Amino acid sequence: MLRRMKRVYLDLGGNKGQGLRHFISSYNIDPENWVVETFEPDPNCDIENQIKDLGYVKINNKAVWTHTGKVNFSQLDENSEGSSVECLMSEGNCANPNSEINTTKKKNKMKIKIYADGSKLEQILNIYNNNKGVTGFTTNPSLMRKAGVVDYLPFVKEVTSKVTDLPISFEIFADEYEEMKEQILKLSSISNNIYVKVPITNTKGEPTYKLCKEMSDLGIKLNVTAIFTQDQVDNLNNALNPNVDAVISIFAGRIADTGVNPVPLMEYAIKNKKSNKHEILWASTREVYSIYEADRIGCDIITVTPDLIDKLSLGGKDLNEYSLETVLMFFNDAKNAGYTL
Repeated sequence: MLRRMKRVYLDLGGNKGQGLRHFISSYNIDPENWVVETFEPDPNCDIENQIKDLGYVKINNKAVWTHTGKVNFSQLDENSEGSSVECLMSEGNCANPNSEINTTKKKNKMKIKIYADGSKLEQILNIYNNNKGVTGFTTNPSLMRKAGVVDYLPFVKEVTSKVTDLPISFEIFADEYEEMKEQILKLSSISNNIYVKVPITNTKGEPTYKLCKEMSDLGIKLNVTAIFTQDQVDNLNNALNPNVDAVISIFAGRIADTGVNPVPLMEYAIKNKKSNKHEILWASTREVYSIYEADRIGCDIITVTPDLIDKLSLGGKDLNEYSLETVLMFFNDAKNAGYTL
């Protein structure tokens, strides 16, 4: 007796299930005729909850491939006799198991370096170990407090014992000159990949240019933070040693919060920096579009929170498809909530 084989759909790089929902909707997928599996290794995507209404979809919390080549999948229908599905894989996040197709994802052509901004150890390590295009990390005392960090130095030492080959910034929190200097020296001595974050002023509004000059002249890598004005940029340029690595962090997102366009200040800082060893950083990023804007104007670095890093995968997405996914989200949420009119 002949048995009808089910068709197989493998969703490789499930993210939060957006593409999966689109495929199921567009092709009238049903569990009677299809076997559907999704692969998503990132726990931050929370795919189990995102597609919990699709009970017939098998979720695999792992990646399928890390390089180009062919991958064989055994037939997923438990009633089959071991036939297989072969897909030609490339650096992408989806594949059609019915044929060999090139699924090359659009390369990220941005030159800007993306630093992850956060202080949750598990998030830092997840991003670091899964290589999401992030090339550095930044923290600050406010984020550390929000993340529940209790002991400052042990946290710094634990992070730098695991993140050893990418730059990471930790901020001082003293307010007097000598104590600030002491904290800078202590932090910089912990690991070679540490950039010490120094506010552009103390809480009295007194500039830290002299302190930055002294520390920069000692060869200490600084990340000078909370910069909002052109005068601050100019004075800091004159203070930093041109032969020592430094980051100039301009809080573009907070500037924009006041209704002021931050781009002219960013462009000014990029144009007038005194050394190629000094990098201009777009800080307090509020939306993914700022990453593209910062890259467009030639910014060196942008700090991005993990939730915005996840949204980078939407780059180049078809807007008609995205529109449909949004409508489906509204529809399914209303349906699952049991709303009636």
